[in-house]
Amino acid sequence: MTSFNTQRTLMQRSNVSRTNRPIASHRWKATPQRAVRPKTTTFRHGGDNDWYAREGADREATRLDAKRWTKQFALTLMKREKRERAEKERQSALLAKALAEPMKNAMLVDTLDDVRYLVDLVRSLVTPTLYVDAEGENLSRDGSLTILQIHIDSTCGGIESTTFVVDVQVLGTAAFLTCGKTNTESNLKNIFEDALIPKILWDCRMDSDALFKHFKIALNGVLDLQLLEVASRFHSMYKLSGYGKCVEEHAGLSWQDCQVMSAARAIKDRFIPSKGGSWDFLTHKQMHPEMFRYCAGDVQYMPALYKRYSKMINDKGVCAEGFYLDEEAHFFAPGHENVWITRIVEESAARIQQSMSDDGWDRSDWRAMTKSPWPFR
Repeated sequence: MTSFNTQRTLMQRSNVSRTNRPIASHRWKATPQRAVRPKTTTFRHGGDNDWYAREGADREATRLDAKRWTKQFALTLMKREKRERAEKERQSALLAKALAEPMKNAMLVDTLDDVRYLVDLVRSLVTPTLYVDAEGENLSRDGSLTILQIHIDSTCGGIESTTFVVDVQVLGTAAFLTCGKTNTESNLKNIFEDALIPKILWDCRMDSDALFKHFKIALNGVLDLQLLEVASRFHSMYKLSGYGKCVEEHAGLSWQDCQVMSAARAIKDRFIPSKGGSWDFLTHKQMHPEMFRYCAGDVQYMPALYKRYSKMINDKGVCAEGFYLDEEAHFFAPGHENVWITRIVEESAARIQQSMSDDGWDRSDWRAMTKSPWPFR
């Protein structure tokens, strides 16, 4: 029988041997077990269980894979560059083909006699409706207005669809103050300020800003086609759309017409500094043929858009649920006014008034410039 002291001594030794053993001994026993690799029969770079040979083979395979993927990536880049060059060549060929063909129903107005003819023509129409657009260096009160496009549709009566490209850079203020031969008291300034002559523009803010600041022309009777497009939607109305996108999607053009239109609109990049162009393309003594092609073709799609959006507005007005109408008008029947037309006309007039104010429109505030006046349906 052991004494109490002997039992305590044995217990202390047992605790030291079980719990206070060196930690390194555990690691030393476990490390070789983790390093053991699964056995293999043969290996091309060494004998059986040659771990170093397998590691080198893995590195070599990784290097070959990286080399193969690098080569594949280089080939992908080469193919992409080849496709881009082919696309540029195709657009250049389409543009050359479009420029080679004579521009139908388009007239360059760069003399006073041409201005007189245009004024008499507008005054002689039964139901005149003018589709107007403008181009210039930083088109606004702080920039300039060098080209004015006026398109007259065949629905006006007595004339085929014709586009007039007025060279304001050459004519100056005489382009707006020259009276007609028959209508000796009428000029383009009076026509633009006449509320009885409808004028349809796409985003009239900058056009009105430049016309009022540089030529003292207060536009009247304006319907903004951009607002008409927003109001015709049955989906989100938060953001405004661009003209080029709407032409491609809503003008009803064929695939070839879309390609020609895209190639023609690429001319605009030549006078936009942010896209590698220069404003010198607009400041000219004689209008470049490519510039005339772009200006004349850019405004010709407005009648098709106007017809499409007008029909959609009417369909929206006859909505049986009345979700898009005022509370008083739950359906659009004969004798009831489509409230969206009233909203578009009022908002177009508000845009004109804002452009003629002292503050004007801040083009740098792109959030305000791209936000719809009716962000919620």
